[in-house]
Amino acid sequence: MAPDVQPVYAGYYIWRGAPNEADLAAETLSSDLSSVHVLPARASAGDLPIPLPASTTTCGRASVASIFIWYRVADAAKLREMNVDENGVQHEHSVPPPLIRKDLIAEHVQGRA
Repeated sequence: MAPDVQPVYAGYYIWRGAPNEADLAAETLSSDLSSVHVLPARASAGDLPIPLPASTTTCGRASVASIFIWYRVADAAKLREMNVDENGVQHEHSVPPPLIRKDLIAEHVQGRA
């Protein structure tokens, strides 16, 4: 539609995922899964309930799963560095989950990123 228009990096990257409901704590399961959370250091996160097929039930509950999205502010150089996978391969937009570098996971889990 607009061949001369090229995407421009918006200045943030996201971690996203869909945890197994059986792995979540009871307090997480009973919380409002449509809320947005504000995190320190120029980041925000949210979770979103996703309807599952009518035949699907998990943990004896309604047919709903939850995905999370965690937004982090970073420059284009940081995004390029994060898009290098466990094998040293540079990806343009995202790294397939099984290939995400363990050091990046540890860095983000520990809150140093």
